[in-house]
Amino acid sequence: MVLTFSGTVLFYIVTVIQFWISNYLKDVLHIEDKEIFISFVITCVTSPTLGIIIGGWIVQKAGG
Repeated sequence: MVLTFSGTVLFYIVTVIQFWISNYLKDVLHIEDKEIFISFVITCVTSPTLGIIIGGWIVQKAGG
């Protein structure tokens, strides 16, 4: 139950950030659409890659 709930909360937070961050950057911080798109693409490409690399390094250091 705890793992299911944790996964649900994680996906909810990720979805909210993905959905609302563009509007926030545009309306509140007044950043241009082009810059928002480029930042989003860079984040989407590098985050999973860095997560795998850094996560693997942490697991190896922890003895896994």
